[in-house]
Amino acid sequence: MTHYYRLSFLTLVSALFITSEVLNAQNANPLIHALRLQAPDTTKAKDLLKDAVEDVSKRTIFSSTWVNKNGKIMAKYSSQMINYPDADGRLQPIDMTLHSDPKGWVVDRQPRPTYFHSDRSTAISLGDNKQLVFNKNCTINGMALDQRIASIQTGDVKLDLSQGIHKELNFVTDGIETSYVFDNPLDGGITITEDMELPDGCTFKPDTTYGIMKPGGWSGDYILMGSDGKILARLQAAECYDSKKHWCLANYSVQKKGGKSILVTSIPSAWLAKAVYPITLDPLIIGNLAQWGGRGDLSCIYPSFNKDSIQVTIPANITITYFTIDYSYASRITGRGIPISDGLFYFSTPCASTGIFSCANTPPSYGDTAGVCWLDTNIDFHANPYNLTCCYTPECTPQTFWLDVFLARRYGGSGCDSTTIWYTKGRYTGRRYVFSAFIEGYTDSVTNINYKPSLVCSNICNVTMDATIQYGVPPYTITHPWASRDTVVGRYSSCQSIGTTSMNLTIPCCPNNCENIDTLIIPPPRVVDFCGNVAAPTKPVKFAVKLFPVVTISGTDSITIGSSETLTCTGGGTYSWQPSIGLSCTTCSNPIASPTSTITYTATVISPSGCETVDTFKIKVLPDKEIKLPNVITPGTNTINDIFFITNLSYYPNSILTIYDRWGKDVYYSANYQNNWNGGGQSDGVYYYVVTLSTGKSFHGFFQVINKK
Repeated sequence: MTHYYRLSFLTLVSALFITSEVLNAQNANPLIHALRLQAPDTTKAKDLLKDAVEDVSKRTIFSSTWVNKNGKIMAKYSSQMINYPDADGRLQPIDMTLHSDPKGWVVDRQPRPTYFHSDRSTAISLGDNKQLVFNKNCTINGMALDQRIASIQTGDVKLDLSQGIHKELNFVTDGIETSYVFDNPLDGGITITEDMELPDGCTFKPDTTYGIMKPGGWSGDYILMGSDGKILARLQAAECYDSKKHWCLANYSVQKKGGKSILVTSIPSAWLAKAVYPITLDPLIIGNLAQWGGRGDLSCIYPSFNKDSIQVTIPANITITYFTIDYSYASRITGRGIPISDGLFYFSTPCASTGIFSCANTPPSYGDTAGVCWLDTNIDFHANPYNLTCCYTPECTPQTFWLDVFLARRYGGSGCDSTTIWYTKGRYTGRRYVFSAFIEGYTDSVTNINYKPSLVCSNICNVTMDATIQYGVPPYTITHPWASRDTVVGRYSSCQSIGTTSMNLTIPCCPNNCENIDTLIIPPPRVVDFCGNVAAPTKPVKFAVKLFPVVTISGTDSITIGSSETLTCTGGGTYSWQPSIGLSCTTCSNPIASPTSTITYTATVISPSGCETVDTFKIKVLPDKEIKLPNVITPGTNTINDIFFITNLSYYPNSILTIYDRWGKDVYYSANYQNNWNGGGQSDGVYYYVVTLSTGKSFHGFFQVINKK
């Protein structure tokens, strides 16, 4: 049984980039990031991969890459095996899901299958058709109990043994953890027996490196040795803990009876006497392939650190948006035990380092126990305050770097070893001894588009498009079919790629194609990043267009000077006329116009919705050409009546004038009269005239001559 704790932040310190000189200077008072203890949780990883599809072509034993429907690219890199080669040599993801098989259930999507049989026994494949069978014919204090299946879920089987006694089988990569939970004390203490079936030629014995012999049995690990001396499987020390996290190690012994190997596990009675129920006992058996790829990583006495590394590749064409790390270290659970709070670790990349992390004593009993300390997987190491990957400018090609972890301990042992505080990168069991990195990012994307104004009149032909482009590899080139030119914007700064632009759009054929519609469809922009990647297109936008008023101005477009005309304007709610010269009003729809010269009036018409239309109307003012003849002349009086003056005669050149006296005798004739006859010495009296204009029209009548006396 092993304690598992996960770390999360309580406080942050100001020094985020730690050099070896700084670390060495912290000998007496090391810089510590205090971390809160929690149980392991994979919810964050599940959320990150929701709706994502793996790119199988990029799968390796230690990495996987996914893409979700929003174009987010995610990649996981681990020092542990996360994919395994199947019988055909193709890499498959390790999956702890239990499937039915002829004898019960099997977890077979891993290098070596593990089994849960219908008789409630379990088994681990060891290769060469060999199996280690255990959890068979289990008894508690000599009594066989009914093992009713309460539930079977992904990687977990829950059994009810009796009222107050429960059992859980947790299937991990190449291993099975068995947990017994006792709700109440049992008479006579707690001793569990189970039959084990060992492959021929194999022996089960204590591992003297991890354990000590006590009066009650072996307190530490047991190992299954093959005939060739190789370790085929490991039974880890069985730790017990109560509801207050007080803990102890159970004792193992292996007995031979009737040709059978019987594993006996007993909990020390002195510890049981003080335990606060419920209590849990959970030994873990790990197969040989759980040692895939590696050794146990050491810890060193602080201020010295031991380093381990994994290679991380940033996918091409992305801006990193999230970078998280899974990490844990174990402390010794055998002998006197090493508290997990003694461990210290920090991370670095070629351009940044974190401060030092440790399991804090919160509550105090947690950090004072041995077990496994977990880093909180919700921590984002990409941006502030850590900036582990902030320095990597987006590129068109993949970028590879080494992620380093440095592990130390305050006390215990001497020098660097893997028996006090250590990280075992070879044992990937799904939830423990993990060192992996999870990176995610996006190719370029149009994240925001706004149009100004948000509501326009249908005779307004210009719209401003504000766009925000993110991710990918800046700068971005933005084109739009309604824009007169392309726009290039964006750069990588402060751990993110972003560009903003305002583009003036001219609506085609406006306002003719807009005057009778109330919705305008604006096509989306096209965005191409520096690498030539085209951003996923946004949808066309339905844009509200308020109808503008259709204006009609009616009236006579020409008048004779001195006359007037009523203008009638329709189509709006309010009216405004300019200029005001000759108008009876400037805010009515039908003003009376009396201009004295040709003029153009402008009518501004506003609809009830606020849209405006401007129209014009020109009035041509014509001169008066009407012929007017005198009815009297007074020669010699020096007045305007001295001559026979025909008004507007100048418009009719070559007009003929003939004047007759009262007896019908013509006294004057002119074929091109110039308004110059002054009576010609004629006596007072009534005379008769005939005027024939050059147009052929004629006038005749009488007038009187009155000479000066």
